[in-house]
Amino acid sequence: STFDCTLRNNCSGHGRCGRPNLCFCDSGYAGDNCTDISCKDVYNCNSQQQAGNCTGPNTCTCNNQWQGAYCQTPVCS
Repeated sequence: STFDCTLRNNCSGHGRCGRPNLCFCDSGYAGDNCTDISCKDVYNCNSQQQAGNCTGPNTCTCNNQWQGAYCQTPVCS
């Protein structure tokens, strides 16, 4: 069956309507309408080490001391 998510902007094109007005967001997106960016699938950019920031859907920008897809590798100086 098909559900109505018009009150959630139809998940903003970044998810699917799984129940009435409940979006299941695609990877890289979060929030009620799937409009927030998320880096959950790239370990939140190694945020526990303050290694990087989430700057796009599953996109990390690493601080100077870190590198890698999710800022997981320290840079040796």
